[in-house]
Amino acid sequence: MQTARKIVHIAFGTIILLVAYYLGALALLELSVLCLLFGVPIALLIKAGVEFPALSLAVELFGRESERIPGEGTFMFFLGSAITSLIALFAAKETIAYLALLPVVFGDGLATIIGLRFGRHKIVSGKSVEGTLAFIFASSLALFIFTGSLVVSVAVSVPAALAELFSDEDNLIVPVFSALVLYIST
Repeated sequence: MQTARKIVHIAFGTIILLVAYYLGALALLELSVLCLLFGVPIALLIKAGVEFPALSLAVELFGRESERIPGEGTFMFFLGSAITSLIALFAAKETIAYLALLPVVFGDGLATIIGLRFGRHKIVSGKSVEGTLAFIFASSLALFIFTGSLVVSVAVSVPAALAELFSDEDNLIVPVFSALVLYIST
């Protein structure tokens, strides 16, 4: 089930990433704020027992039991996307909005899939060396495709992997941390 959840994570994240790529940081900010404004109250209603057929099923299939409210990871992603958008707008560098999402979408998604399947060397909170290396590889590759710079790709991917390794809220921390590294390095 964890692998299926991460495949959904990658697919859903790619759609949000494309919004930022094609429509810009302001559109990503607007989408993120709208999803938070409407999603959090709906999640609280689901937690209280109100049924929303498609959403309730998605929460049941892909949610984590450890979440305080249904879809908490998704909301952290949208909060991270909103902050990332603000950093991009503040810096007047539209590219930060989508580049900062690449590590959390592809790196985090593949880290879990590879870590669960091949992770033999545990390092922190059940996470593995193999998963962390998959994070760095996937993030670096995605960033390289979009930037053409190996230096920027690695400069963002390695710290983002460390942030993911030590964070419980990686959907929030990784894009914000990546945006800050991109702001400083570009």
